[in-house]
Amino acid sequence: MISGILQQDLGSWLAPDAAKRSPSEPGKAAEKIGVMPNEDLGKWLVPGAQKNNPPEPGKTLDEIRAGLEKWVAPGSKPPVEPDPDKATQAYRKDLDKWLAPPAKSGPPEAPPVVQPEAPPQAQPEAPPVVPPPAEPPAARPPAVPPARPAGDAVYVPGTRTLTPTANAAVGTASAAQGLWQAEMNALSKRMGELRLTPVAGGVWGRAFGRRQDVDNRVSREFRQTISGFELGADTALPVADGRWHVGAVAGYTNGRIKFDRGGTGDDDSVHVGAYATYIEDGGFYMDGIVRVSRIRHAFKVDDAKGRRVRGQYRGNGVGASLELGKRFTWPGAWYVEPQLEVAAFHAQGADYTASNGLRIKDDGTNSMLGRLGLHVGRQFDLGDGRVVQPYMKLSWVQEFDGKGTVRTNDIRHKVRLDGGRTELAVGVASQLGKHGSLFGSYEYAKGSRQTMPWTFHVGYRYAW
Repeated sequence: MISGILQQDLGSWLAPDAAKRSPSEPGKAAEKIGVMPNEDLGKWLVPGAQKNNPPEPGKTLDEIRAGLEKWVAPGSKPPVEPDPDKATQAYRKDLDKWLAPPAKSGPPEAPPVVQPEAPPQAQPEAPPVVPPPAEPPAARPPAVPPARPAGDAVYVPGTRTLTPTANAAVGTASAAQGLWQAEMNALSKRMGELRLTPVAGGVWGRAFGRRQDVDNRVSREFRQTISGFELGADTALPVADGRWHVGAVAGYTNGRIKFDRGGTGDDDSVHVGAYATYIEDGGFYMDGIVRVSRIRHAFKVDDAKGRRVRGQYRGNGVGASLELGKRFTWPGAWYVEPQLEVAAFHAQGADYTASNGLRIKDDGTNSMLGRLGLHVGRQFDLGDGRVVQPYMKLSWVQEFDGKGTVRTNDIRHKVRLDGGRTELAVGVASQLGKHGSLFGSYEYAKGSRQTMPWTFHVGYRYAW
């Protein structure tokens, strides 16, 4: 019975121009016909409307109408039995929303023109992202010394001849020994003839000059001109058979160097020392002195390209000497005095770099000198306390060490100032009265490593 009523109602409702009537079967729900209630279903079923959440996915309005017509035909059976619990009003309301065309006055609304979806435009494929090439790791330089700047070579290319800079560095290291020897010298050069003076303390001073031509067997020969002065003071200490003179000395010495084939150098020494001298009434004497020095060395030369190169360093020096002798007097105021002297000296070196980049290491210089001499002279008494004593001295000087090491750019050079030389000196010592005495000398020396064409010194002593 419900099916017949529903068929009658839906048939008249779905007929063209038929008014909507609700089905007579109470409780029939739109869901049972396959429709999901939705407020927009009415809009969806308008002819030409697009699907919008259709009651059966994929079906258009015409397909749904055709299905309903079959269903409401006489004798047909609905696909889903109506729900008897759903009220007629609810059933009608649902169908009204689902099947009613839009209630509008005037001409029917044209279905919206649906623009076909434009096919998606093929976007040009972005070129593949190519990562930037990885930078190769920085190449590690080979473990070799850095290239030296131009001009700091040790040898002239293709030879074993030292460059001007290396030659000056090696020669400068040998100059300190010459300064020391000029400062040391014998007692007579420092204090004159103490036997002519009264037993008293005093003050004294002396000036000296010397030229040295030096061949150290490594650098080219160089010439050093030395000048300096010393001041001293002592006190006299009488003893049973003689006297002691104990005092202190201070001085300054400068050496100017001229290198073979160009270049000059300069040495300055400031020194202080202490001495003790013993004079025996029987003619024996002994003199000892200790000095410490502060020496500055410098040179300047032009390299192979004509550029001025400079180098400079400072070092300390220490040395001591001991001199022994005995005077034998002959008739007629003549005398002869054999002498023995031993002197030792060490000059400190340094590491430094010349202005053109040449690396220099001076390991220092050592000296061990022995001197054996004969001093011959005669006294002339001029009265009133005045005495003149000319003399001559002949000596053999032997250098037992005289070695040093200089490195230029890590190349080692062994300098040698060993060997012997002969020294010949003439001089005069005079007593000018009760207090003053004057002395001076000239000396010439010739040796295998050093030649000294001239050495002058002059001094004055004043006794209290």
